Amino acid sequence: MSLAQRCGKTPAQVLLAWGTQRGTAVLTSTVRAARISENFDVTALPESAIQEINEFETRYRFNSVVETGIPGFIEVPRVG
Repeated sequence: MSLAQRCGKTPAQVLLAWGTQRGTAVLTSTVRAARISENFDVTALPESAIQEINEFETRYRFNSVVETGIPGFIEVPRVG
């Protein structure tokens, strides 16, 4: 069972909650009424869920066009 299922939320709602709980500005963009409602139905995650997300390691990060001039995702080089 996924973290979102355990929390009774969608994956997007979990990531919105995680972002806001860690003090990050979270921007969404949609014109669909269902998605707008979903984005407003975000509740705080339990601390165990926050820890689970924080411990997940990924090799990809969003590459801001402002910083690099190239939008999209890039692979993060391994250290060591």
